[in-house]
Amino acid sequence: MIPRISLFIPLLALLSSCFKEDDRVLPHDPGNVQTDVAAMGQLYDKMVFYDLGTASPVLEKGKMDWDLAFGSGPGEWRIWLNTSRFMKVAATGTTDMSMVKDTVGLTWRFDKSDGDPDSTGFGTWFDLVGTDTMSKQEVYVIDLGFTSTGTPLGLRKLKVTGYDGTAYTITYARLDGTDERQAKVNKVQDLPMAFFSLINHQAVSGAWPVPGTWDLWFTQYTTLLYTNEGDPYPYIVTGVLTNYRDGVKVAVDTTQEFAAIDFDFAQGLEYSTAADRIGYDWKWYDFNATSYTVLPGINYLVRTTEGYFFKLRFIGFYNQQGEKGYPTFEFQQL
Repeated sequence: MIPRISLFIPLLALLSSCFKEDDRVLPHDPGNVQTDVAAMGQLYDKMVFYDLGTASPVLEKGKMDWDLAFGSGPGEWRIWLNTSRFMKVAATGTTDMSMVKDTVGLTWRFDKSDGDPDSTGFGTWFDLVGTDTMSKQEVYVIDLGFTSTGTPLGLRKLKVTGYDGTAYTITYARLDGTDERQAKVNKVQDLPMAFFSLINHQAVSGAWPVPGTWDLWFTQYTTLLYTNEGDPYPYIVTGVLTNYRDGVKVAVDTTQEFAAIDFDFAQGLEYSTAADRIGYDWKWYDFNATSYTVLPGINYLVRTTEGYFFKLRFIGFYNQQGEKGYPTFEFQQL
C-alpha cells in the first residue's frame, strides 16, 4: 500500500549537523511576522525561488524550460535531471549508439532528492586518466518525464563524447536513431550549473538564480518513498527544496507554538543540510474530500544564505479562487 502523499510523485535522508561556534550569529531584535504565497500554479508548472531575507521571489521558471543541468563550477562534472518532471536515466553498458533501440533490461535511476552530489542518476560517466576527465563514451537512455498535464515527453539516447573542463560535448537522438544531433554545453561563469534542453536543442539561460540570493525552492521534485511493506517507490511530490549549495540549513520542530519560538530556542536545535529537509509532507491529500490539508504544528527553522535564522510554517495550499498549487507560508526573522 502506498502512503498518503501528494498525487504527483521518491529516500529522504537527513544529512544533519550541529552548528560550530563560528556558525552562530549574535542575538538581535526579531523582525515582523510576514505572510507570502509561492504561486506555482494549479498544475505546478512553475518553479519559484524565494529569498526570506527580502521576503520576495527572486526567480520564477517553467518546469518545461530545461531537461539536463551540467555542473559549471571548477572541477565540476556532474549531470543532473529535471526531477520536477519525473525524469529518469539508465546506463546501457554499450558505447554504440546504434545498438540502443529500446529499454529492455535497463535499470532506471533517479537523482537523490536530498542533494547528495554523489547520488545522481547519471553517476560517474567518465574515467580519470591522470588528471584528465575522459568520457567512458557510454550511451544513456533518458526518460524525459511528463508535461504538467501528464503527457509523456518520450525517450532519448545520449552520450557525453567529450569534456575539457570548460564544456561538455554530447550526442543525442531518439531511440530509433532519428533526429541525431551534437551539441556543446559550455560551463557558465558564476553559476553552479549550465542548462540544456534536449527537446528544444539549445542551451537555456536564466534557469537558475544568482548564488547566494535565495533560500527556498518551491517545486515538484522526484523522491523515493516507501510502501507500508517497506518497498521503495519513486514518486513526484510537490514541496520545498533548500539552497544547500549556499549553506542553507533546516531544523524541524513539533513541540513549540509558532509564536513561542525565539532565537535561543532556534540555536539549540540540530540542523540539516539535506535539500529536502522541508520537503513535501507538511500537507497531506484527503482522498475522501479530494483536497489537500496543511498539517498543523510543524515549524521549520531556516538558517539562510546570509546566516540569519527564520522560523517558518505553512498555513495554506490554495489561492482565493480555490486553486491548489499556491503554498502560503508565515515566517519571521529571529
